[in-house]
Amino acid sequence: MRRAALLGSLGVLLAPALSAVSVLAVLPPEVPVVTNCWLQPRYFWSFTSGTVDYCRGHLAYTPGAFDCYRYGEQVCSIWLPVELSWTESRQPVIPPIIFPCPDAPQPPVCPRTGW
Repeated sequence: MRRAALLGSLGVLLAPALSAVSVLAVLPPEVPVVTNCWLQPRYFWSFTSGTVDYCRGHLAYTPGAFDCYRYGEQVCSIWLPVELSWTESRQPVIPPIIFPCPDAPQPPVCPRTGW
């Protein structure tokens, strides 16, 4: 008798939790869905060096000086069910990696960003 009462009370306790879980798992059809995220380098371009994955902090370029920066971005694929299309979101990965500038190629100056 006591066991039946205990199991009955457990059923009463678990029933709201199970229904809450099933309600949380269902998303409205207009909510964007993030499907995949990855890290990738941020690329910089200049006439002299072309495309490189680093930039320099100052106008004066000194090979070997700790003035070169490598930035990363977190890129996520997002499904937009309302438009039936894909898009990407990009977020900077902070902090940038600082390293000694190589002899060549001379990188472009880092853009002023709000990062």
